[in-house]
Formats: sequence, C-alpha cells, structure tokens
Amino acid sequence: MINYYKLLSDPSHAWMNDPLSPFRTPSGYDYKRIPCIYFKFRTFRSKPGPKTRLKVPVVEQPSLRYLRDGKWVRTQLACSASMSYKERFNYQMERLIKRWHEESQSMGCDHLKPYILMEDDSLSELFHL
Repeated sequence: MINYYKLLSDPSHAWMNDPLSPFRTPSGYDYKRIPCIYFKFRTFRSKPGPKTRLKVPVVEQPSLRYLRDGKWVRTQLACSASMSYKERFNYQMERLIKRWHEESQSMGCDHLKPYILMEDDSLSELFHL
C-alpha cells in the first residue's frame, strides 16, 4: 500500500512531475468537468493567533469533488478515531481513489490515475490579509 500521507506532504511537490506518480493534476478547466480528489496542504498553524510556520507540512481533509447537476458535490469519508492521523489519511485516500474510479466511470472519463487538486496555504505568506 502506498503511503499517501508521506507522498502528498512532500514540501517539494515532486510527485506532481513524477511519471510514476499515482496521481495526475488537471490542466486548464479539466477540473470542472471531471471528478477530482481534493485535499489541503498546510504549512502554517491552523489555530487562531499569529501565523506560525510548521516544521513539517501537513496534508488533511481529503475529499472527492465533482460537478453534479450544476452544483459541486463533496464526498468525505469517516473512519475510526483509534487510527493515527496518518493512518486515517491513508485509509481515506484508498477509499476515495476507489470512489473516484466509480464516479469517473459513470461520467465517461475513467483513467488509471485519478486527478488530484491541492489547496496550498503557502501563498498566504505573500498576501498579508
């Protein structure tokens, strides 16, 4: 089993350019017509107060997003609280990939590698709001 947490929390995002990556990123407006696995890549502390950079980036909140009847649908998966944070993320990613293949097949855009979108908070350092 692939350690998705380790792969996706890599600060260099090397997996994006790796031809052996289990994912692909949509180009242009592809993400509006196909399902995508979505997650947050966080480099700053999420608690209120001053922004503090994390020593190690965190990936969290994986979900499946797709357009259905003109509205965005977001599917999240629950899992056992007894799992560690990383185990929970990997478990959710395994299930979301299976769900992505089911959804993309029904939309006629199935592929071996699922599309993935990442919300990266590192740009917030450039724009102080």
